[in-house]
Amino acid sequence: MRQSSLIRTIALGFGLVVLCAADAPPPSPATTPEALNDAAEAVLRANRVLQLQLEMARRREQPAPVVNVTAPPAVVNVAPTPVVAESDSAVVIKQIRDAALPVLVAGILAFLGVVAAKIPAATTALSQWIDLRLNVYQQDRVYAAANTAAGQIETKLDRHALTVGEVTEDSPKIRAIVADALRPVKESAAAQGANVDTVTPIVIARVDTGSRKT
Repeated sequence: MRQSSLIRTIALGFGLVVLCAADAPPPSPATTPEALNDAAEAVLRANRVLQLQLEMARRREQPAPVVNVTAPPAVVNVAPTPVVAESDSAVVIKQIRDAALPVLVAGILAFLGVVAAKIPAATTALSQWIDLRLNVYQQDRVYAAANTAAGQIETKLDRHALTVGEVTEDSPKIRAIVADALRPVKESAAAQGANVDTVTPIVIARVDTGSRKT
């Protein structure tokens, strides 16, 4: 609005200058070039003043620049975590545990000491028991072999492959039967000191020759 009024005022003044110049008498020939130069300079000056005034008016009409003000970051106050005190029961349990731990360790060490002292005797007893069981097992195998040999001799007697008179300790047939019976258990027989000479009398004693004919 202010710019429009200023333009109108300047235009009105410039028009009055032109009208006055038109109503003035024509210049004389002697003064025409100088008058024209002066008029041209006046018009140029008026034009510069008009442009300057228009530029100033535009600047006044422009809105003020907007300045963005960034708010500072909000400060968040973090409350410290409260320390929860241990309850009375927890304290008592902790004290009992701390007091009982050395006693428990001492008891374990004492138990291990007693066990270590008993280990040699226990090992000896275990070894003796194993030897006894192994001895009994080996003896059982040797006796089983003797029973097998006696059964084979009785079978041969029943089939008349042997006679009662041949059932002696020196009989090659009887000794061969005993040797065959001891062959599967030769480890047990060797551990027990058993052989054909020691087992043959046992075999003959187990053969039933009383019910068979000579």
